[in-house]
Order: sequence, then structure tokens, then C-alpha cells
Amino acid sequence: QLQRRLMPAHVKEGMEAHLSLLSLVAQKVPKLEGKIKQQGDQIKQQEDKMKKQEDRLKQLEDKIKQQEDKMKQADLIKQQADQMIEGLGRQDRILKVLCRTTSLVVPPMEFTVGNIGRLMDNNDTWCSPPFYSHLGGYKMRLRVVPRFSVLYNINIYVCLMKGE
Repeated sequence: QLQRRLMPAHVKEGMEAHLSLLSLVAQKVPKLEGKIKQQGDQIKQQEDKMKKQEDRLKQLEDKIKQQEDKMKQADLIKQQADQMIEGLGRQDRILKVLCRTTSLVVPPMEFTVGNIGRLMDNNDTWCSPPFYSHLGGYKMRLRVVPRFSVLYNINIYVCLMKGE
């Protein structure tokens, strides 16, 4: 407990201490306000940079998504191509088997040479229409050359032709 007589001196000392502290704080406040504004500006700049980086990141993510979509399309096209190649391989094997088996089953061909006497008189030749020996075989045709000299001769030639 303070004595009453000491109270005015105590209050005066307290007030002086408080006022000197307020004066000191008043001097520091503008400096602190300047630092706070400067740090606020730096935070704003960092936020702007972050916004730009986020935008750039979004663009890159979009590009990655597009590339992934293109890769999926390319994979799908590759799968389709692989399936087509596999199908062609099967068809090729089937065709080879057919070529081997059908060459044994080709029916005999018959050609009729009409008016052979006229051919002999005019020294003409007769050619059959082109045909294949078998599926995937040789393209050929027959050529008949009748000649009359002392005896009747009929020459028959098998001509190989360029296939398709």
C-alpha cells in the first residue's frame, strides 16, 4: 500500500514512464508500417508469381492431357493395325493352303478348235484364251499351228505368259 502523500509522485513517475514509452512507440510505428507495407508488396508480388506459375502449370497439364489422348489414339491405331496384320497373316496362310489344295482339284480344261481345215489352208494359228495352271500358278495359253505339207502336221505349243 502506498501512502497518500507519495501518491502524486508515483503517478507523475508512472505517467512520465508511460509517455516516454508512447513516444518511443510513436517513433517506431512509421518504420514498422513501412516494413509491413514493403512485406505486403513482396507478398503481393509472390502471389502474382504464384498465379502465373499456376496458369503455366494448368497449360502444361492440358498439354499433357492432349498428349495422353494422342497416345491413346496411337495405341488404338496400332492395335487395329496389329489386328489387320494378324488377319492378313491368317489370310495368307489360308491362301497358301488353298493354293496347295486347289492345284490338285483343278478340273481338266477343254478347248475346241473350230474349222481347223480353214486354219490349215490359210496357214493360220489358233490361240486359246489365257488361263492359270492352278490358283496362284502359272498363266499360260495353248497355241495350235496346223501345217499342210506332204503330211498333215498339227503342232501344239504351251506358252507361258506374264501373270498379274
